[in-house]
Amino acid sequence: MAKEWILNMATNRWGLNKKDSVGPVSEWIRECSPKTVNEWEIFYFNKLKEFLTLKNVNFEPYEYLEYLGKKLYIKITEVIRAEIEEVSENDCVEYIYNLVINRTFEGFSIKKGDKKEIYNKEVIEQIKDCIKTLKSLKA
Repeated sequence: MAKEWILNMATNRWGLNKKDSVGPVSEWIRECSPKTVNEWEIFYFNKLKEFLTLKNVNFEPYEYLEYLGKKLYIKITEVIRAEIEEVSENDCVEYIYNLVINRTFEGFSIKKGDKKEIYNKEVIEQIKDCIKTLKSLKA
């Protein structure tokens, strides 16, 4: 499961599944309307060969998919690995805090639309009231 997530995330991040990389796959499979995976593979490779020729890419279809797979491997093993090594425990703590507190609040405020400013004023007043209460307990 984790491996699939990493592969999917990296493929999407670098657009290796985009129309510009692998052709208009959704369009082509509808055009083919295959009954078997083998029928689809033959059709796809024929379309991909035309696609690559138009782009002046000198790979056979299978070689091109292999090239994309190797490119994905480099992105995962070099780029993502280096990025992961840069993440500290403090980064994780701050991220969770900001996600739960700040981003949730911002999302809630945006959803309120016109009431955003009023809502924020209400929150500020609530915070001021809490501060007054804490000061009175301290005294």
